[in-house]
Amino acid sequence: GKFEDMLSERATFALVRELAADCEEFVDVGANEGAFTFLVHDAHPKLQLHWFEPDRQLARRLATNLTSNDIVACGNEMAVAERRGTATFFKNLSDDLSGSLSSLFTEKHLTRPETVGTMSLAEYFRDRGIGDALVKVDVEGAGERVWNGAVETSKAIRYVVMEMLAPEIEAGLP
Repeated sequence: GKFEDMLSERATFALVRELAADCEEFVDVGANEGAFTFLVHDAHPKLQLHWFEPDRQLARRLATNLTSNDIVACGNEMAVAERRGTATFFKNLSDDLSGSLSSLFTEKHLTRPETVGTMSLAEYFRDRGIGDALVKVDVEGAGERVWNGAVETSKAIRYVVMEMLAPEIEAGLP
């Protein structure tokens, strides 16, 4: 369907579309199936695209869909956290929209812990010379870990659009 038809994300899609016009790079943290990556490419095809998705199945589906649509993006089948390494990712087996490094949904959904690679945004930005970026973060309660790994490079980030769930709010991120 069309982006504007997704009621739960309509306002966020509109915000990201507008903010991306001022940026050179778009970094989709917790890309899932890539709706935001596709939206940004559609609205601003010259932006450099980057995505992170630790769920192997979703990451491979996203990579295939981007390639099938001739969209060039730097894809990363890993999670964003405080530093490079590994972490436990709780793959949500009952709803693939909410896998996370956080155990937030483990009591509400059937999950399976998996070990995934991690990277900090500071390392990623430094390694690739990224600047003037719009960063979208939707990591189901693990936003503090993303932010802690981005603080060092915050001058390279023009805008952050981050989903705020209880763990992010309790950590004082807003």
